[in-house]
Amino acid sequence: MLLVLAGLLGLTALRVYKNYATPSTEFSWSHRGFSDFHNGTFLPTRAFVDGKSPYSSEVAREYGVARATPPYSPVVFLIHIPFALLPLSVSRILFFGYTATLIAGLAYCGLRMSRQPFRWFDFLALTNLLLLSRPGHVTLFTGYFTAEIVIGCVIALHFSKSRPVLSGLGLVLASIKPNFVIPLMFLMLFRKDFRALAWGVVFCCLAGGIGVGWLSYHNGFSQVLADVVSGQQSLHVDPTEMPINTWTRVDLLGMIAKAIDWVPSDGTYMACMLVIASLVGFAVGRAVKVEENRGATGPSALLVMLTVLLSIYHHTYDCLLISVPAIGLIFYGRDSMSRVSSGTRRVIGVLLAVPAVNYLSTKSVMELLPLPPLSVAWQSVTMINGLCLVVALLATIFGVYQVVENKQERA
Repeated sequence: MLLVLAGLLGLTALRVYKNYATPSTEFSWSHRGFSDFHNGTFLPTRAFVDGKSPYSSEVAREYGVARATPPYSPVVFLIHIPFALLPLSVSRILFFGYTATLIAGLAYCGLRMSRQPFRWFDFLALTNLLLLSRPGHVTLFTGYFTAEIVIGCVIALHFSKSRPVLSGLGLVLASIKPNFVIPLMFLMLFRKDFRALAWGVVFCCLAGGIGVGWLSYHNGFSQVLADVVSGQQSLHVDPTEMPINTWTRVDLLGMIAKAIDWVPSDGTYMACMLVIASLVGFAVGRAVKVEENRGATGPSALLVMLTVLLSIYHHTYDCLLISVPAIGLIFYGRDSMSRVSSGTRRVIGVLLAVPAVNYLSTKSVMELLPLPPLSVAWQSVTMINGLCLVVALLATIFGVYQVVENKQERA
């Protein structure tokens, strides 16, 4: 297994080298190796350290970034300062190893949070599976920081009752991207994770305040705010971000917009998120009542993570979020998922595996398929992952109510 791990890391590193994206203001689909590291982490953080707003289009061009930083929390710059202080040639190697370590950390979390004894074979096998998965591979190949956010979400959910301060720190990592932390915190209300949420709000405000304060000191708060608003508006006119053109969207509204060629507004996304999260929230509250331990591998956490993905803007690489509860389904013996019927568990497991193994919805494969771009067949193939997540969510809700009904009958 160790040789397999070394081989996977070596092959991914070779692919990054062969398809390396030299920092440039022009984005190239044929050279994406570590493109997200350059555009989303290294260069924007260097601008931040220099006191310049990474949310500004002018600053993005000055630093050779393809696009200004979207309205992420400034936490993303604070935690990546050590990488930005190093030469790019050194930083990219370290970040590759750092990301691989985080993916291995998710495998470790899946094992231990399922309350399984640690065995090297299991750990290495799960790490290899995550690296082979579509979300794991693209995260490592492009150098995106998805694994950091996912680790934060896992920590926030798993330790919400036992160690609320640690859970609050997890929310700080999750806050890097608002489309993770907003539905996550909203759904944690239904789990009654009030202490963890309180700490999370405090820590997020402190960390975000430091970042905003630094940029405001150098640029003025009104200018920083204007840059953030401008950056968000630019996303709506970017053809690559329009739902109908993407082959990786998994959120429910994104799929609906894709089907009818519609570009929803920010307000529509938020309204959709609140409606979906509110409806699923009742099932989350029920799931908590039948859980033996409120961890990251139980039904309430799985419901939360699936709802985060489906309720607001997300892509296939974000499906790394469900890796820990998916591992929990494999090792369900000592977890509350064991109360769900074996048939329902199998259905959920298969559905969760689809985004991991489905390489149809990739640019390389889509270009090889004899499907006219934007045709019904093309759009159908690109929605497979999202539809499987929708059915997985419904199956999990069904499983939770199965457990509730059985508990009531025994009572």
